[in-house]
Amino acid sequence: MIIILEGPDCAGKTTLAEKFKKELGINAKYIHLNSEAVESDYTCVLDPNKHVGTKHRIIDRHWPSEVVYGHVFRNGPRINVDRIVSYAQTQKAIYILCLPPKKEVSKNF
Repeated sequence: MIIILEGPDCAGKTTLAEKFKKELGINAKYIHLNSEAVESDYTCVLDPNKHVGTKHRIIDRHWPSEVVYGHVFRNGPRINVDRIVSYAQTQKAIYILCLPPKKEVSKNF
């Protein structure tokens, strides 16, 4: 199972990942993709051959974040979004959108 957690800072993605691992009793590898991630990083985290022995992966941020942050901080995404989306679909990735409470956003930004 591949779970991709998406959302802005302070949305609780890491906390949710920890809860999934604990409450579901799954041995999942937690992978955080940061702003330095390149296209090969986005495909690698989805590739089952790169994670032999790891049945479950929880990925903190993926292509939706790159689309948003790419436009905000660079001249657009540095990945082929269509290719990554297609590959994620073939791997049956589950996307979960996490949104922080307004109070938390106001406090931090």
